[in-house]
Amino acid sequence: MKTKLIIASAFSLVMAISCGKKESNDTETVTTETVETTEVVTVKDSVAQDGTSISVGSDGVSVENKNGENKVDVNVTKDGGNVEIKK
Repeated sequence: MKTKLIIASAFSLVMAISCGKKESNDTETVTTETVETTEVVTVKDSVAQDGTSISVGSDGVSVENKNGENKVDVNVTKDGGNVEIKK
């Protein structure tokens, strides 16, 4: 009698396991790549920056100095010179 009970229990256990919910081991691996691009835009101000610039060429020399609102331009050419001061 114990043998029949053990066989019936084992059979019931096998049936319960076989009819249970099965989890599939088939998984897909998805790899995504994210590409970030940054754009650098340089904007030149139409207003002259503070500082001094000197130009020397075959036609003469030009010196410009700007400090805030004060501006001094000196131009020397073969024909003559020009000094301009703005405050």
